[in-house]
Amino acid sequence: GIWNSYTLNIQNGSTIGGAGAGNQATANGGGIFTVFASTTTVTDSRILYNTATNNGGGVYNDFNFPWATNVTASCIVGNSVTSFLNNQAAQQTATGNWWGTATGPNTPGADTTGGNVDTSGFLTAPILGCPANYPDLQVSKTNDTAGNGTVGTAFNWTLTVANPGAANA
Repeated sequence: GIWNSYTLNIQNGSTIGGAGAGNQATANGGGIFTVFASTTTVTDSRILYNTATNNGGGVYNDFNFPWATNVTASCIVGNSVTSFLNNQAAQQTATGNWWGTATGPNTPGADTTGGNVDTSGFLTAPILGCPANYPDLQVSKTNDTAGNGTVGTAFNWTLTVANPGAANA
């Protein structure tokens, strides 16, 4: 993706990664890697389907300065491992974002964070055409008598569970 060692501003519907075309890192920071004395600001954009072998599939911060990495009003969905990892003590910002589920980051089906990251004000509905990354379990029921039974005669129910959702269940 992007290795930032200066100043990076991403805005207005930009996409880092994408379905079937996400960026890949052999260590950290598949989408964006912030390092040294640099700042990264992402606003109203998408960080989608990026991967990293270690951490920070979507975003990885390795600069120990408060708010060196700010991702706001954006979509962070489908990134591998810890989606937004802050490797330093200083707090980083990831507020007002869609994480793939209405329950926010670090919940089943959502992208995750690690380290000191403020995720307050997460969004409960997709924005910017972002995918909903949650399971959608559906159960159907049939029997072996085509719906007609005879009193005192055994029959079998078959339950089928399917997940057409975007995340594993």
